[in-house]
Amino acid sequence: TVTLYLPRSKQAASDSQASESVEMPTGHGETVLVVEDDDDVRFVIVETLKQLNYSVISVPDVADARAATESTHIDVILSDVVLPGGVSGLEFAEQLSKEGSGVGFVSMSGYPSTKIQCGNIANTQQVPLRKPFTKLEVAQELRKAIDSNRPVVACHDQSFETNHMAQIRE
Repeated sequence: TVTLYLPRSKQAASDSQASESVEMPTGHGETVLVVEDDDDVRFVIVETLKQLNYSVISVPDVADARAATESTHIDVILSDVVLPGGVSGLEFAEQLSKEGSGVGFVSMSGYPSTKIQCGNIANTQQVPLRKPFTKLEVAQELRKAIDSNRPVVACHDQSFETNHMAQIRE
């Protein structure tokens, strides 16, 4: 038998938890288009976003994402950077930007990468969400994108494209 004695805290547990907690931003029924080629990852993201009170449409590639944006009102797109089919998530964002789309855009990636360069465009996400990300991280990014009416912009990470995009196109 092992007996372990720990000092008693002078502060109530609820007090310490309240001071460290961060409010979880939630949706108000906005529609999020999730573009993610990995079925399991896409499933987890969709379930998380539903818990956050978002309406979610999920697709595995840019071709299906394009069809969704043409047929449904989308408030924000949460897209993987590397996608099958020859068009990356960032290239898709650039296409939407050229078309004058007002939809918000949040990128995500599991690859290590340097900061994405988006020029001097205000209110743009400069670094993709790193997978795996927490529920709080995705909730905060989506809320920022929706609340700031962040436009879709052309973002390029030259080192990322040089090292990874050529492999996808082959």
